Amino acid sequence: MAPLPSSPLIDAGGTTELLIDQTGESRIKNGTADIGSVEYEADVILPYLLVVNSDGDGIPFGVKDALGLPPGIANAERYRLLNPRGLNGSGDIELSFTVNPSPVMPLEIILERSSTLRPEDFEEIYRYDPLNREKFNGIRETRLGEFIFLRDQTAPSEQVFYRLKIELDL
Repeated sequence: MAPLPSSPLIDAGGTTELLIDQTGESRIKNGTADIGSVEYEADVILPYLLVVNSDGDGIPFGVKDALGLPPGIANAERYRLLNPRGLNGSGDIELSFTVNPSPVMPLEIILERSSTLRPEDFEEIYRYDPLNREKFNGIRETRLGEFIFLRDQTAPSEQVFYRLKIELDL
């Protein structure tokens, strides 16, 4: 397995006579080999890490990294990724989720909304990345430590469904 992002193994192997790693890729990147049999390569490794679930709890590593959940520990029973908090006194829908202020991978968290469950009907209403938070009209954000609380002031009056997505920002 290749080193994870920010691993101390990256570029720490020194000189080597081996020119190819275990996967057939060039052994020397950035002038120095990594420690181990596979070289780190962000454009290949990061998309894989976003979806791999190494601890069997159904939550991929990339989602755990983005939301600040401990990787490698099966914790699906203890965490909810998006918490509906109900209606406030003004009739606005309130939602919350946790974020990792310093994720290993460059990720964006996207909240989408739809009045149906058809995938093509969901529209983006909020986007978060650790460096540049974006808010969209009708979404009010409050931040307390690693928790983000959102108030959807423009939710349709009928049924509404929300979907939280995690995307790589390469």
